[in-house]
Amino acid sequence: KTTFTNHYVGAMQHPSNRIDLAQVKQHQDETLQSYLRCFFDKKATIIDILEQDVIDCFQNGLYDHHMF
Repeated sequence: KTTFTNHYVGAMQHPSNRIDLAQVKQHQDETLQSYLRCFFDKKATIIDILEQDVIDCFQNGLYDHHMF
């Protein structure tokens, strides 16, 4: 049982959380549209998150903070 669980546990999908969303960062050469797509794709996997947390994660993930 343990061997089976250890082998397949990495393949299981788990709901994302605020920490996962905060790790979505815009790269220097990435367009805003591409960043938005990645950010909201990740946000869609989160079951429960505060609106303020979404805004904070989005702003902190921008390469150019003045764009916000």
